[in-house]
Amino acid sequence: MCCHRIPTLSTWGGVAGVGVIWVTDWKLVLQYVPYIGGKYKTED
Repeated sequence: MCCHRIPTLSTWGGVAGVGVIWVTDWKLVLQYVPYIGGKYKTED
C-alpha cells in the first residue's frame, strides 16, 4: 500500500522544495533561472 504513495510523496516533496527556494529567495539557485536571474547580475 505504501508503494502507491511514493509518486505523490515525491511530487509534494518537489513542490515543498520549490516553495522553500521561492520563499527564501535563494540566490545560489535562482541566479540560473533565465527570467529571475537578471536581478542578480552585478555591474563590474
